[in-house]
Amino acid sequence: NTSFGGDKLLSTDGKLSKNMNFQIGSSSGEKMSVNLSEQLKGASGVSPAMTAITTAISNLSGAGATFDNAQKLMEQLDQGLKSVGTMRSSLGANINRLGHTAANLANMKDNTELALGNIQDADFASEASSMTRNQMLAQTSMSMLKQSNSMSGMVMS
Repeated sequence: NTSFGGDKLLSTDGKLSKNMNFQIGSSSGEKMSVNLSEQLKGASGVSPAMTAITTAISNLSGAGATFDNAQKLMEQLDQGLKSVGTMRSSLGANINRLGHTAANLANMKDNTELALGNIQDADFASEASSMTRNQMLAQTSMSMLKQSNSMSGMVMS
């Protein structure tokens, strides 16, 4: 049911089916591909790590409370935290990149709209001066025509 850009993101088993491609610039060649299934592979190590941690904690009670068991628990906790940290940093890097790209595209849109407004203003000014010029020529022509008509009347009398 989930789709992006017309492509289904999840397969029938609920896993990501393909990379997500984002156009991050003004040209079609400026793309960013995000492979979340690859980035989330680290998450598959979190669940077994949690199971191992739970087992290790239960082993720490009573007779299993040895230095070696505590050391194993600490190593498993450390590995689980590293897996989560790796996932978070990878996803965070993609989020930062897309956030920067969104801000950059918004800036480009604003600049394009400003340039379009300036072009339209210049075009309006050019048309206004052209209209004024044509009106002055028409008025001058009418004045000359009026004078020439009045001169012919003077010649006849």
